Amino acid sequence: MAKKKPKSRFFIGNIAWNKYQWQQPYIESRSQHRYISEGKGKPGHDSLNFDFNKNVDDNKYVFGYVPFSRGNPQEKRLAADNVVMFLWTKNLDARKTQIVGVYGGYKNVVPYKTTPDPRFDEGKAFFNVKSEKEYSLLFPVSLDDKKYREKLKTSRLVPQSGLRYIDQEIAEAIITDELNALKESATELGAYQKLLKIYEYITGKKYKVIDSDEDEQEKIESLPETKALSRQEIHQYLQNLDPDTPTLIPRPAGKQYKTDNKTKVMIKKLRDYKCQICGYGVPKKDGGRYVEAAHIQDKALKGPMRPHNILILCPNHHKEFDKGDRKIIEHTNYKIIFELNKKKYQIDLSLGNP
Repeated sequence: MAKKKPKSRFFIGNIAWNKYQWQQPYIESRSQHRYISEGKGKPGHDSLNFDFNKNVDDNKYVFGYVPFSRGNPQEKRLAADNVVMFLWTKNLDARKTQIVGVYGGYKNVVPYKTTPDPRFDEGKAFFNVKSEKEYSLLFPVSLDDKKYREKLKTSRLVPQSGLRYIDQEIAEAIITDELNALKESATELGAYQKLLKIYEYITGKKYKVIDSDEDEQEKIESLPETKALSRQEIHQYLQNLDPDTPTLIPRPAGKQYKTDNKTKVMIKKLRDYKCQICGYGVPKKDGGRYVEAAHIQDKALKGPMRPHNILILCPNHHKEFDKGDRKIIEHTNYKIIFELNKKKYQIDLSLGNP
């Protein structure tokens, strides 16, 4: 007897790329979706998936279209309530596959709902899915799907059938990654607040706000024991850095700080909170200077958290160092020589005298 497949709350649907963010009809000649390539020059019905003010929408539900090649998800595979569909596309401009939004409170619409619209084939727009408006959102920051493909050990996140069922772990990872991306991009507050509600809807728990690395470094800087450190103690700490040092440093009251952030603070103090390119920092209201720690060899490429791989820079020069036209001429444990946007720099990386 065949084993029954478990019911799922979560799945990912495949929609065609739309440079107008699925808020107006769009004809994408490069799309490989058959319903578009055979659509006689008409836009795909998923063009309006994130226009939440369509005639067919109401205060509670929004309607959309997903070109499931084998029909809508089977009811026997879906949980009875609180189903969530993430929407995935192949971004043909950036040449990336991305997760671009979420439909919470998903329901199949069978038979299809239609509304007159001469912009579409047959003179009407088709809708085969709906979701609850308060739990549905176009992601302000599209998420590269590589991480989730690797987790699922697949080369394509959503197969040709147009959908993939996923578990709670993957769903939580997606919504958490989007929250973190929004926090980093300082996007509009409304989208962030709505995403917090969607996070709670998906996970059943409140989102725990985690300090950014820069926030945590400022907290470490403000500790009395940090302020009291002598240059000799800083020197000794940096000399004795060990790859096997725990990644988290315990603190009273159950708090923990990342070892890397403590190391960055030590290097900032060693460099006197001055940009190693221009000699300045952003003045702070407490009289100090704000500077940032930049990796020379990126951490993702196994660049070590050591003084010889860290430059202390003002925010402007940090961005220029990361994004500008940069050429490393020489890099040792004691110095770096590089060209940045056609200017040549030589910077001392040694610890100096204690």
